[in-house]
Amino acid sequence: DGISWKEEITAVSSSTFSEFDERCLFFEIEYDRSVRCGCDKYTQIVPNTDSTTEAKGFKHGLTTDEENLYDLCGDGESYVTADGSNYESSNIAARYPNQAIPFQTLMECHLERTSFETNPEHFFKPCILELFPTASPAPSVSLSPTTCPSTEIETTIEVKTDNRAIQHENKYFLSVVDEINGSNSILLQNTSMLNNHVHYRTACLDANACYNFTFTDKKGDGICCDLGEGYYKINFGDEEFSSLFEDGYKSHTYFGSCS
Repeated sequence: DGISWKEEITAVSSSTFSEFDERCLFFEIEYDRSVRCGCDKYTQIVPNTDSTTEAKGFKHGLTTDEENLYDLCGDGESYVTADGSNYESSNIAARYPNQAIPFQTLMECHLERTSFETNPEHFFKPCILELFPTASPAPSVSLSPTTCPSTEIETTIEVKTDNRAIQHENKYFLSVVDEINGSNSILLQNTSMLNNHVHYRTACLDANACYNFTFTDKKGDGICCDLGEGYYKINFGDEEFSSLFEDGYKSHTYFGSCS
């Protein structure tokens, strides 16, 4: 979080050591990123990259979704370390994806401040984890499903980026639309896409809801076709919605039960 853990920890007594349990520690290996804040651990695994994280996770029975959120304390106050009780086998983000959004924002802040393109004055700027209130309801969506309930539709998002996805800060957001109030609630998002890469996401979505898929490009030239053959495609059951997003800063696609 921008403060030397080593310098801070050597300056305190053992009686106050517990306060450092809440510090956020960032990790990375290959293309994968992780952050642990207290009992919470959030991990992003980039698919189709021969990920060591994915391989070892699969070997040991841990979840290997693109986004993984774990409670390492199992709703308690201390880490659970007993054999057979590894909480990284249960992905909270698969059940409550909106709970992962604060960690996505935290990771995005960290990647920005450590980028080689960042002004040195902004190195190690504070990145603060701001959790949603626990009373906030989580939108209904299941990630990486094997089968969907009868009231939900299997939905696949496929995005092919161009050669400047990182530099142009390509991002997408899938929101459920409240057509009465005109508001959007984010269900899924990807804010750290790779250059010239195909990103997949599968989820079960409520068949009776209206959805807004938004893709953004900071440069304003879309994702096709001068810098690569980019596109995005959404399969909502038997319906397909696709776009080359050839120009502009933002592209919207609405689907589902929209009036």
